[in-house]
Amino acid sequence: MKAPMALAASLAVAGLAACCAGRACAAEPAPAAPARGPLDPAGRIHIPIGLPDALDALKTFVEAEGNFSPGFATYGIYFWVYDHESRKLFAPTMDGAECSRSLGPGGYPVPEIAWRVGRVEGRTALLHHRCASPAGEAHVVVARVSVNLSSGRLYAALRPLGPAGGPVRQLAVSREGDALLVDGRPALVALTKPAAAGVLATDTIGSAAAEGGMPAGREAKSDAGDCSGALCLDIAALEETPAGRAAVFVCPVLAGRRAVAHQWDGKSAWAQLDLAKPNPPDGGVLQPDPGLDFYRRLNLQQLAEEAQAYWTALLGQVQVAVPDKRWGEALRAIAGHAAIAMNEGAPDVAVVNYNVFNRDGVYTVNIFQKCGQFELAARAIDYFLAHPFNGRVYPEADNPGQILWVMGEHWLFTRDKEWLRRAYPGVQKIAAMIKYYRTTPGPHWVSPTSLKFGDALPKEERQKLEPGRCDGSHPEYTEAFDIAGLWRAAALAQAMRNENDAADWSALADSLLAAYDARFGADLAKGYGSYCVLWPCRLYPLSEGPAQARFRKTGA
Repeated sequence: MKAPMALAASLAVAGLAACCAGRACAAEPAPAAPARGPLDPAGRIHIPIGLPDALDALKTFVEAEGNFSPGFATYGIYFWVYDHESRKLFAPTMDGAECSRSLGPGGYPVPEIAWRVGRVEGRTALLHHRCASPAGEAHVVVARVSVNLSSGRLYAALRPLGPAGGPVRQLAVSREGDALLVDGRPALVALTKPAAAGVLATDTIGSAAAEGGMPAGREAKSDAGDCSGALCLDIAALEETPAGRAAVFVCPVLAGRRAVAHQWDGKSAWAQLDLAKPNPPDGGVLQPDPGLDFYRRLNLQQLAEEAQAYWTALLGQVQVAVPDKRWGEALRAIAGHAAIAMNEGAPDVAVVNYNVFNRDGVYTVNIFQKCGQFELAARAIDYFLAHPFNGRVYPEADNPGQILWVMGEHWLFTRDKEWLRRAYPGVQKIAAMIKYYRTTPGPHWVSPTSLKFGDALPKEERQKLEPGRCDGSHPEYTEAFDIAGLWRAAALAQAMRNENDAADWSALADSLLAAYDARFGADLAKGYGSYCVLWPCRLYPLSEGPAQARFRKTGA
């Protein structure tokens, strides 16, 4: 069951295991996964990084051990260390490796992974940014990798297997030997000259690295998409830094490829499947490829400063005035993660693998509001007004009230009169919709892509809205949002000086509250009541009365 989630839970881990949710009912069982090797992704946790509201295909997926996929359905990038003294290969994915993770200064989504295996210590700092190029704005991932050894070999490997990997059918070494090219496009570029570079037609680059060696091949092809390769750097030749000897690598994101939007199937009843094909021959948004020389000239310090300035402008205005700075960092991390989950205006539950659900999306919008990201919040509200029912392939009854609630929150945070004038017709239509399905006999007809309802909807667009429908049936939840939404609508009407609307919606909300109290007042926490009665709906006073009596010991 996908119950409504609390703020922290819905944003900290939503989607880490969701990619298979829609496949649980597949007609055929999934094939058994091959045994994981010591250089394979651990597959325990990952985070997406990238830019807010960009196409999900352009986002980077990072595993807890530091390997990553620059863009969706691309390949995996790994960093390994060969120690001449022990004649062994070391990697953060190996059993027994110690790994720790942190975000950049301020809690911004700029991850850094530190690891240790035996006497070998490594650190990978990752940065996903968008930079201007002669061919247009290009997304890039920059990795700064440091190790504590003074000699040995640092491998930067490219494999089809990755957090968001895909088939690699053609792989080649650049003429200068400092880059790997996938399908002729830059994929992995070393800003420090490698000592060697090579590719294979099979995903066996790890076997060569385990011996401290490199394949001699400069080009490889695999119809099965199994090509792999590496750039190998002499650690003794690397720049000395306080963190150890370091090298910088650049990974273009979908250079010369097409980034496609989601194409949700509209059929899977619980979690919809995405039918979009990665990098189709046409359609989508063609990404620029400014060429190898452009990537070679990139300056890590400049990109880091630009990224820090970008995230500071977006998230830095929110402060939490408590002694422990981690509270403020946590809030900014939550807001940053939620912003990255935004996709073309849609406040998705998770990057790539979970579509919009209103009851999660409005909490995402409320996070934006509390962090001063009003532009993102308004964009998501516009999405809700154009798509009032989201989540399942059928409409659920909590959705209209949730939209009104978060619109009321937006006014309270911004007092933006221009926004209110533009949005108010949507408020009127949703309030009328709630009145329609709560006060008239059924069946009640609505549409996932229109604020029209009932007879105003063409028959081919009509979907039946069942009373109380939400994760099955939870009227204690859906009806609470009807009331809260109407109260917010009445407040918006007062701000618009529309006393008639304000009076009508307040009266309707009060009558619905009386009915709610009669039906659910004996146990306000029953079922999904505990998710909404106190917050966000605030149906009752917090300091006295039935809600205070029922919930006062919660968390004590």
